[in-house]
Amino acid sequence: MAGPANKARVNLTVETHVLEAARALGLNISHAAEDGLKRAIQETQAERWKRENADALMAHNARIERTGTLLSPEWAAGLSGKD
Repeated sequence: MAGPANKARVNLTVETHVLEAARALGLNISHAAEDGLKRAIQETQAERWKRENADALMAHNARIERTGTLLSPEWAAGLSGKD
């Protein structure tokens, strides 16, 4: 976990009612903002990865449709509908 030495001060503007509700609930504003930023970063990176790799994913899925998987587990033997 990052300590105070790894933190930076920032100014944050939020809607008044949001701040009031957070304070009324006893939320730590800094922690809540940091958690929200972490979540937004993770979601944005995942979406970017999907966009950047969309062609490869489509090609892979098309190959699976044409030729099947490289290895088929025994438990999946009757699931394809081809048996």
